[in-house]
Amino acid sequence: MKWEKCRRCGSNRVVKRSALGIGLFLIFISLMLYGIGSTLNDRITAMLLPTLGLAIIGILLSFFSGGLVCKDCELRWRPR
Repeated sequence: MKWEKCRRCGSNRVVKRSALGIGLFLIFISLMLYGIGSTLNDRITAMLLPTLGLAIIGILLSFFSGGLVCKDCELRWRPR
């Protein structure tokens, strides 16, 4: 990811932010829910849908989020 100055205020205090940690946490929680649901062996389809939902959200957050954030004016944008 290329570093840029802030587009709004021109500040150099720009940091890279991503949601990789949150995405991996959601994937981990979904695996834990699947493990609990499979050991209970009762209504596995009821546990499978939230598990798949959390896993998909975690994967999307891991791969498609992130960008640059200005610390001064808090503008968020994707670099070109």
